[in-house]
Amino acid sequence: MMRYLYLFVLILIFFSCDGNQRDVKEPTPKYSVIDVGSSVGKGRVVKLSEVASDIKYIPLETENNSLVGSYPLAFYENDRIYIRFSKIIKVFDKSGKFLFAFDRHGGGPEEYPASSLVEIEHGSGNFRVEYQNGSNTIVKTYSREGEFIKDYTFPGITRISKTIKINPNLFMSQFSHIDNEEQEYIGFMYDSLCNIDANIPTPVVLKNYKTDGDQTIKIGNRRIYMSGITIHSYLHSFKNTPRIYTFLADTIYTYNRDSGFVPVYALDYGKYMNEKVSLLDVGPITGKFINISPWLYIETENFLLLNFILREFAHEPFVGKTIQNVGKMRERRDSYGLYNKISGEFTLLNHPIKGIPGFKDDILKGPPFIPQYMSEDNYAVNLFHPDELIDYVAKNHVSPELSKIASTLKESDNPVVVLVKLK
Repeated sequence: MMRYLYLFVLILIFFSCDGNQRDVKEPTPKYSVIDVGSSVGKGRVVKLSEVASDIKYIPLETENNSLVGSYPLAFYENDRIYIRFSKIIKVFDKSGKFLFAFDRHGGGPEEYPASSLVEIEHGSGNFRVEYQNGSNTIVKTYSREGEFIKDYTFPGITRISKTIKINPNLFMSQFSHIDNEEQEYIGFMYDSLCNIDANIPTPVVLKNYKTDGDQTIKIGNRRIYMSGITIHSYLHSFKNTPRIYTFLADTIYTYNRDSGFVPVYALDYGKYMNEKVSLLDVGPITGKFINISPWLYIETENFLLLNFILREFAHEPFVGKTIQNVGKMRERRDSYGLYNKISGEFTLLNHPIKGIPGFKDDILKGPPFIPQYMSEDNYAVNLFHPDELIDYVAKNHVSPELSKIASTLKESDNPVVVLVKLK
């Protein structure tokens, strides 16, 4: 009898424990902490094969109607290469063959002013053009063939600087800066019929105004002293999901209508987090604090690539172009940082060649690579001018494939686009 009673008690305990387990809620997912501070002053050369599975060099067809102008930027979407310069976009197929030039500026109903912002839509490769008309913003859309589709008018909205597509019927556009009854907004969400769905406030910015015109704001753990300076927020995306941050802050957020701002990554600057920064005393070269750059955000399922302004803490200062590889040579005190989302490791990228930042190309043995742009299907994109590539191949041991490409180039040719398939 006692044996059956004992068995009955065990059964009760089992079902009681099982019930308790079913009632336990899964822990709320937390944001990832990126340990930036521990890497300052050191780093390592990172091989391209660690983050990529393939790299292709694509010489662009050079004809009179396909010539690319100064300071080009490269994009890649939906099997097409786009080169933007001087408000003009030259379109090539994925083999480098020239297709057409997109330039619809003018005064007609399907045209736009020369001062407009022209963007390539992620995924589709369609064109979006945004410009100011009085106190309104006009957005014109064109197919990937350059054919006019429709336009939108946003009354009272000014200075749209970027748009991302959340889904086929929902978009998010970034403002440069908006004040509305003392509430600051980074942008707004709207549907395909131009109905504004939500205004998006600037994330975690507390402001105190002083009587002398100066002001103090608090961003995350930083107190910023400034005078006549605006602190902007920046919009990027990962797989059509927003990524938003203020460049002096220590947190990268996503945003949705139900939860508002949700932290995704926290940047732990350690002892390099200067909690009291005077923006009047610092620039991109000087200053005893570090921050994230607003201009580069590359994210895949496995990796996050950012750029950090290190100023006086830079261990590899150098002279180079901007982080988008355009413009004139200048002193730089920044570094690219790679976060492995799987292992949690953060690494500052040391220069594979002194004074040339980027990933070491151990696949085709080409020049160090850093992305200008990230496509929706995980292609990182940049370009090299022919003279740069010819000179590099002449001075370095490269793969036969790259050597053959360089042998066909002339210095007057169009750039060579580089497509890197990221893991």
